[in-house]
Amino acid sequence: MGAGALGVVAMVAAAVVMGRDCRRAAAVALWESAECHMRDFDPDDEQTSRAIESDLKRSVRMLVLENQPQLAASACEELARMYVARRRWTEAREWYERAAGYYADTGEPYCIQLCRPRALQEAVSAAVRGAVAAMLGPVQMSS
Repeated sequence: MGAGALGVVAMVAAAVVMGRDCRRAAAVALWESAECHMRDFDPDDEQTSRAIESDLKRSVRMLVLENQPQLAASACEELARMYVARRRWTEAREWYERAAGYYADTGEPYCIQLCRPRALQEAVSAAVRGAVAAMLGPVQMSS
């Protein structure tokens, strides 16, 4: 292989690395954007909720493509917390489970032990809340 060919190979390799670095940087930027929205988050604000959800889901996809399971897991946990705040228990459980799966890819047992119980706790809490709400019906304030 001549010097010119080696230069092209080096440029292609640099472009691949730069592309990956850019994708990872974009994923982190989306995640940070979502975290900023979460600071003053009103769970009833549909527009902000959609922005957080979109940013975090795109971040997770990019981090998975970049083989960054621990970062992807943390972004999944952030999305799960947003769903908890919105009382969307099924989605919260799903995203905690995804986080546990990504943590499993890292081989970090403490993370798996943290996320799986949290997902189960959210599912049980949702079921209990639903049952209590069904039994009580509309709550009326006494004066």
